[in-house]
Amino acid sequence: MEDVKKYLNRTEIIGEKVDLTGYLVDANEGLFLLGDHYPEDYDYKYRIKISNQNIIYSILSCVPALGGGKSSLFYKARVVGFSEAKGKVCAVELYVEKINGPGLMEIDIRNEVVSEYVKKYGNYEYCRLRDPLGDWLNDFS
Repeated sequence: MEDVKKYLNRTEIIGEKVDLTGYLVDANEGLFLLGDHYPEDYDYKYRIKISNQNIIYSILSCVPALGGGKSSLFYKARVVGFSEAKGKVCAVELYVEKINGPGLMEIDIRNEVVSEYVKKYGNYEYCRLRDPLGDWLNDFS
């Protein structure tokens, strides 16, 4: 396993198998794995884009989305996959931090599973209005 920042600071090889750790977030541009950092920065410059974007359906079926802010996700994660281009990976395995307890849980991102979500809901729409300064509680007032 290798942190995203460390991975990006070396020469990437297209088609290389990768095993990366960091924070899983979504943005208007898609799904990303950010390098480990503190404090939480959704715009952290060390980021890998996950090319199979519709796997977010499987993710959201296993972990709760966060309310309000820049991202509906900010979870420690591990992505195993293949490098497709500079800063872009196709995920084959995905592990996200457990909500109740330590460690990571595996998310089922097999093509058959994701295809069922896409059939039912269409391609996931990442581009949505986000108010990073807003409070989701205000949406109900």
